[in-house]
Amino acid sequence: MRGKQANGLGLYDLHGNVWEWCLDVWDADAYKKRPDGVVDSPVRTGDAGQAVHEAYRVIRGGSWYSSARKCHSASRDGWNSGNRGSGRGFRICINPETDPFSA
Repeated sequence: MRGKQANGLGLYDLHGNVWEWCLDVWDADAYKKRPDGVVDSPVRTGDAGQAVHEAYRVIRGGSWYSSARKCHSASRDGWNSGNRGSGRGFRICINPETDPFSA
């Protein structure tokens, strides 16, 4: 990490490691269906509020095997959530001010 300068939010080296799984159900036309281009939580939930199983989920950000044009936060695709692969994962975030593991 820290191979590049941080952006305006203080973040760096966040794109192109692995595609990041999102809870959103994949819909290639999700943004086209909204006149304002904003999608409010396209996650489908069941009676108990749990996410309904859908084979394809959204992945974002590109990975180590993606072309440079795919390695940015707006890069969005769908992938079968039952498939494994070295190019998909998730990001763990910790707030350093509330991190219970910091001494």
